[in-house]
Amino acid sequence: MALTVTKGTSHMTIVFDGSTAYNSATDYPNGLAIKSLESVPTATDDTITVRETDATGVTLFKKTAATAYDNHIKRFKQASDKRYNLYVVAAQVTSGVMLIVELG
Repeated sequence: MALTVTKGTSHMTIVFDGSTAYNSATDYPNGLAIKSLESVPTATDDTITVRETDATGVTLFKKTAATAYDNHIKRFKQASDKRYNLYVVAAQVTSGVMLIVELG
């Protein structure tokens, strides 16, 4: 399984393989306007940590699933000009976890 990124006009979906880091700056060097982040686990104890900019950046979103159906959503209420570069360290996400990014 490889890291899979699907881009749309209002959402971006990332499915992690547990061994590949994700850096949104590769595709979006000016950052992303984000309305929300949602994690969709596949099993109990699936984890994800989303950081800003790089592997040591500020944690924007961190969740551990209580069950396989334990989705978590974080909504962003910022000025429309605020942009983020998302970074997920491979060791900080469980294989199969999906991250849905609602774009602003």
